[in-house]
Amino acid sequence: MKITFNITLIYFFVALIPLPHSFAQHETPPEDTVGVIYFLPSDRVPHQDVNDKLDTLLKTVQKFFEDEMNRNGFGKKTFKLQMDTDGKTVVHHVNGQFDAEYYNAHPGVFNRVYTEISDEIDMSRNIYFIAADVTFPSAYWRGGGQSVLGSHTITYIPYDQDFIDLYFAGHELAHSFGLQHDLRDRTTPFQADILSYTVGIDFSNRRLSKCAAEWLDVHPYFNDTQPSLNEPVTIEMLPPLEYPPNAISLRFDVTDPDGLHQAQLVIPREGGVSLNSCKSLDGQQHMIVEFITTELTATAYNTVELGIIDVNGNFRWTSYPIPIDDIKPVEGVIDVDSSAAAKVRIVSGSKQSGYLNSRLINPFTVTVRDADDEPVAGVQVTFEVVAGEGTLSVTNPWTDSDGQAQTYLTLGSERTEYRVTASVAGVSEPAIFSASINITTVPTVTPFKTLRGHRDAILSVAYSPDGSIIATASRDTTIQFWDGLTGEYKKTLRGHTGEVNTVAFSPDGLTLVSGSGDDTIRLWDVATGTTKLQFNGLSYSIPVVAYFPDGSKIASGTLEGDINVWDAITGQHITSYIGHSEEGFANVTSIDFNLDGSILVSGGTDKVIRLWDTTTGQQIRTIEEHGDSVEVVFNHDGSKLASVGAWDLTARVWDVNTGQQLQLFSEHVTGVYAVAFSRDGRTLATGSFSGEIRLWDTTTGLLQKLLIGHTETVRMLTFSPNQNILVSVGSDHT
Repeated sequence: MKITFNITLIYFFVALIPLPHSFAQHETPPEDTVGVIYFLPSDRVPHQDVNDKLDTLLKTVQKFFEDEMNRNGFGKKTFKLQMDTDGKTVVHHVNGQFDAEYYNAHPGVFNRVYTEISDEIDMSRNIYFIAADVTFPSAYWRGGGQSVLGSHTITYIPYDQDFIDLYFAGHELAHSFGLQHDLRDRTTPFQADILSYTVGIDFSNRRLSKCAAEWLDVHPYFNDTQPSLNEPVTIEMLPPLEYPPNAISLRFDVTDPDGLHQAQLVIPREGGVSLNSCKSLDGQQHMIVEFITTELTATAYNTVELGIIDVNGNFRWTSYPIPIDDIKPVEGVIDVDSSAAAKVRIVSGSKQSGYLNSRLINPFTVTVRDADDEPVAGVQVTFEVVAGEGTLSVTNPWTDSDGQAQTYLTLGSERTEYRVTASVAGVSEPAIFSASINITTVPTVTPFKTLRGHRDAILSVAYSPDGSIIATASRDTTIQFWDGLTGEYKKTLRGHTGEVNTVAFSPDGLTLVSGSGDDTIRLWDVATGTTKLQFNGLSYSIPVVAYFPDGSKIASGTLEGDINVWDAITGQHITSYIGHSEEGFANVTSIDFNLDGSILVSGGTDKVIRLWDTTTGQQIRTIEEHGDSVEVVFNHDGSKLASVGAWDLTARVWDVNTGQQLQLFSEHVTGVYAVAFSRDGRTLATGSFSGEIRLWDTTTGLLQKLLIGHTETVRMLTFSPNQNILVSVGSDHT
């Protein structure tokens, strides 16, 4: 069952329509005490034993916070609940005016429920935990919850489960106390932070970070008495600084006459925003607070949030856009406090083997932890080769939010053991990596040209039909043109406001089509770089586009599992192929045409490869043996197709007429994301999460070459029309 889970992280205001209800029928909780509400739609009867279940639920979550506060060294503190004289949690019942489907029809359920409750209960003085019995099998919400940061929480009683998950309750209440997401890595398996997105972990293995516990130590709901005075905090962001080789310093001038307790920095990460790190401010009234982050990129989403809480528990969150292009590098010695670091541990990469004079496939990665085993962001790790004549890609990187830093080792010409140490100032024991020489004879190849220009991951690449232009599409919202033979930069196409996921040239090479996270498809004039046509792609992000071989139509995939067909001149929608969405929500991740355009092949996250008759729009065949189909491509004559599975580490070749598997390539050590046939079909190129590319002989099934260059996931591969050049693009911006 899919549990929908969403968090609202901003304050919003709800227009209230007065109704003939009295606040007097619901006793207001004491100040700084959590109230509990059970909300019931008009077409439902109360959940059996709901008061007892909510009492048990909230007291279990209460105990969780008490235990975690104590484990982190702040004593047995927890939030207060409104209780009756028998020590039971007071549950306020509010009956809704409408049926469950009304409340659950769209993402605005929070507003609808909140508005009706506000007509009966004065919610201005306390945080309320709202258990809403509104989930509906065929509608938007099936479980999970929402919060207003620093205010009320709604959790949804799943329609097919006994009651609210303890994790959801604790997670949402943590937001109510002013805490944001914490997606940082845990070194202990099967544990997760209460503020992470991780599901499927037993509640007994949930944790509260030291940063969060220190924040709650002064929170009014975790303390019996608090001073009533509150002088407002003032914050001025100072110009950011670049800390080579991979970090940015964010500095804030903060003043609060009440005394500053803690600062937290939240940054954008894949899947949402997350805590970067926190700083203890020790009651000072004025401080320059510095955070160092390695994870900011020049994209539309590049905004950080600073949280400041004073010694009285008053807090404020403020957003700051980061002007990456204007940041100045720091010259000379950089003095940064690394006193929090207590240990350096190996994460991955040791005991690899590689070929002489070539880069190892995987990086050497360490994590830096403090005495409480929390990750330490913003400290420098010194990597040093202490045995062998190897060279490192970087020697002094800064740690990220997970406390991790990494380097790649390029082996020398000696057949000897190689060792690399990773150390941090103030930590006595370094981490020690080892590597050895692989004596097999598969040749390794490095790029003859590396193209740099995009400021974020490159998601798609296409060669023009005559081979004169390479087009690259990036998460940085731009498309760039490069000379197809020399790699020389030609121009940048701007217009999309979201990441550009996909590009393809028209058969005559005069037009480029692109699909974006801004929900639009654009047609570009290749000669001028200007937009010829823009239209909505009927998806909240366009993952893939392709021209029909005759140039008359365009096909696009959706994140809902459909394939749409458009007139290539007018942008008029012609038809849709419905298939990947038949079994539920599925992304269309790849589409390709055979030579005459009679067959379209598509791959999706439903793990099914589908072949379509483009004349009728009907499915010809499905191939379901693949573990996870990410990308599928035809060979030049259309008799075979190749597919790669991100999670089953394989590439496969199939007979188009029979759907039978012809070949299996399974030597990749990480997930395979990209695949391309050479024009003569004799070579298959596959690219992986580790950044390696393998070239396979499709006649013998043997590995021909190992291509080493990318340091992150290879997102797409394409051969030049004369098949002498292979272009790869990746998450490393190259």
